[in-house]
Amino acid sequence: ERGSAAGVVRISAGNYGGKLGPFHFHLHRLHGGEGGT
Repeated sequence: ERGSAAGVVRISAGNYGGKLGPFHFHLHRLHGGEGGT
C-alpha cells in the first residue's frame, strides 16, 4: 500500500539549510503528476 491507500493524507517539505543530507526528492514526481491536489 502506498499513498492514500496507506493512510497518507498530506506530504509537506521543509528547507533546513542542507543539514539533513544531500537528498532532493521531487515531490510532484513521487505524487504521480506535475501538479498537486
